[in-house]
Amino acid sequence: NFRLKVKEAEALGYDTTKEFLREYNQYKEQLAQPYLTEKSVTEKLIKEAYDRMNTEVNASHILIRFPEEPSPADTLRAYNKILNIKKQISEGANFEELASKVSEDPSASKNKGNLGYFTSMQMVYPFENAAYNTEIGNVSDVVRTGFGYHIVKVTDKRPARGQVKIAHIMIRAVEGMNPGDLITAKNNIDEIYNKITQGEDWNKLCAQFSEDNRTAQSGGSLPWISTGKVSPEFEDAAFALNNPNDISKPVKSPYGWHIIKLEEKKGLEPFSKLKNDLKTRIDKDSRADLPKDAFISRVKKENNFKEDNKSKQYALSQIDSSLIFGTWKFDSEDKKINATIFSIASKTYSIENFFDFIIKRQRKKEGSSFVTIAENLYNDFVDESLMEYEKSILEEKYEDYRLTLKEYKYGILLFKLMDEKVWTKAIKDTNGLKNYFEANQQNYQWKERYKITMINTQNSSILTNAVKDYKSKKYDSLEAMIKEYNKEKSLQLDAENGVFELNDKPYLKDIEPKIGETRNVINNRYYYFDIQEIIPVGPKKLEETRGMLISDFQNQLEKDWLNELKNKYKYTINQGEFDKLVK
Repeated sequence: NFRLKVKEAEALGYDTTKEFLREYNQYKEQLAQPYLTEKSVTEKLIKEAYDRMNTEVNASHILIRFPEEPSPADTLRAYNKILNIKKQISEGANFEELASKVSEDPSASKNKGNLGYFTSMQMVYPFENAAYNTEIGNVSDVVRTGFGYHIVKVTDKRPARGQVKIAHIMIRAVEGMNPGDLITAKNNIDEIYNKITQGEDWNKLCAQFSEDNRTAQSGGSLPWISTGKVSPEFEDAAFALNNPNDISKPVKSPYGWHIIKLEEKKGLEPFSKLKNDLKTRIDKDSRADLPKDAFISRVKKENNFKEDNKSKQYALSQIDSSLIFGTWKFDSEDKKINATIFSIASKTYSIENFFDFIIKRQRKKEGSSFVTIAENLYNDFVDESLMEYEKSILEEKYEDYRLTLKEYKYGILLFKLMDEKVWTKAIKDTNGLKNYFEANQQNYQWKERYKITMINTQNSSILTNAVKDYKSKKYDSLEAMIKEYNKEKSLQLDAENGVFELNDKPYLKDIEPKIGETRNVINNRYYYFDIQEIIPVGPKKLEETRGMLISDFQNQLEKDWLNELKNKYKYTINQGEFDKLVK
């Protein structure tokens, strides 16, 4: 049946529509991603990141910057400058004094290059490597990041402190306030601290005095804090607290004065719990290039990647400084652009293919080197071509990928076809539904029904009062009575009326089916039933059974349709093979 439906969908061309291709290709792209990376490298990076999280590093750095797309001259100039600084340090110059004078990190003039404590995943990967691979007291080799060239001095390493959940009361005191206000802020925080130590309620004091408007009304509670997330002064005071409800003395941060209360403290989460989160973070981190680079290298080797250096140099020589402004064009009449610039397996890529790639990707990048931009674009063209080639052969290489993709394709086709031939058709074909209902009226019959009012509660005296009010028609409706009885205590009384079969409600099965009143106790709850009318067995109207009717009609439509398909597409069964499967 499944294969007959697929055959029909393909015969009708459902697998060629824009709607199908859009959804199918979107899923195909998503499914391909895990196959387009070097998993072993990713696994090593995840484990490395977690292992490093057990240690926190305190480090300082000196930075010499270069442009976003530096020319070779830019990088050489910056590299020579950082080498000269490193030489001065090796000859005895003070790292911190040099950092404040020559580092191109804007904060260095104030912090002398010190970055405080940090842990894995908080710095770009090359910088993190330098910090973790350098011994305490030593200065690293020159390291390059997207910001420029660095040298890193490691001041200290300590075991990870984990995380703390804290609350705080804050009085604002920031640089630039007049001295009188700063003194008042300090006096206020001291007064609040005294009130806390004398036993006054934390939440009330927080709501009354804290100037952190986001948290004042919720007891000052903050999200979990780990190393490097807040100012060092605040962080140290928070981690110094040991037991829940411990209170710090007033502590100053760049935002003002704080009193900190410990709510909860925990160590590093186990690897099994953090693994997926680390993978997601690595995918967005600078180290994500490592699995990609390893993957590209493997694909090159597997598919005999060959580069024509002569064609490459010619192509790069045709690019000029207009690339910096995003306006570069090439001569489409130049016959040399037909030359192969590289090949992947038996597929060739021409200089013209590369130039078309540039036209689509070029962007205005003033201040950058057009030579570097062109080389980067060429590398991107190679990488993306390798990636696309690998995608094109995934179904040949990986059986599980091919089968999953095939299953999804059939799923889309069947959903579309079933919706058109069965599901929506059963709803929209009002005449067909009516005819089916009339031909199968015997399947849609009411059993004996009862018009009943029901009242129930857990208290027998409340039930007595409610029945009395119901009979005297004290309230306009059952809803009004329920609302009044549940005013002080919710769910104290429940009531409803309507027409029911005895199997519609579990508590109706035990009552005597006759007109009149009856009471019962079921599962420690007191029930009152008032049967006003007994409605005999009879046929249902179409509207009264519409849901079940549509479902039955859909089943009939599918059955009839499958019979048509079996006549349209002849099939045979290999009985011998079928018997093997059964055995």
